[in-house]
Amino acid sequence: KLVLLGSNGSGKSTLLRILAGLYFAKGEYFFDGIKITKKSVNKEFRKKIGILFQNPESMIFNTSVFDEIAFSLREFGFSDIEDRVIEIAKKFNIEKLLKKSPLNLSGGEKQKMMLASILVYEPKLLLLDEPSMGLAPVVVEEIFGVIEELKKSGTTISIVEQNAFLALNISNRTYVLENGSIVMSGNSKDM
Repeated sequence: KLVLLGSNGSGKSTLLRILAGLYFAKGEYFFDGIKITKKSVNKEFRKKIGILFQNPESMIFNTSVFDEIAFSLREFGFSDIEDRVIEIAKKFNIEKLLKKSPLNLSGGEKQKMMLASILVYEPKLLLLDEPSMGLAPVVVEEIFGVIEELKKSGTTISIVEQNAFLALNISNRTYVLENGSIVMSGNSKDM
């Protein structure tokens, strides 16, 4: 579990997008022993990685909360879609919203829905880009509570977060970026 800190424009979000196979840059990296290239970023790769963007509205394209959460399950060929959607909706306390349009949700509800839509297919790598941005403290506590539970599941989590206190409390390692380079790193508890 690691956190990426740095000022705006330091490269944190870009790094997450590179790890998710959305951007490609100089250099190389490997995931599950496979060099990540445009060719290796396929459905199987996508199933192993979940990315939450800063703005949840940029990720919404279904007509109901249920369909938004179920989308990846359908794409990846899961058979127990309804059970999984209901279970994750309960975990995020949004089960009463499943028939609503995602566009009519509050910012916190949208963020919980988008995180639920990622966690529902149990990715091995979770990339979170400012998951607490603009949210009420009670929603942030709820989201980070779920993230804290993931620490026990073996999911690798990378968080870009402006709230350093939150991020440092949930991570093992911290990296500080400046102009696209790591300028400091260490154990989160020591920083």
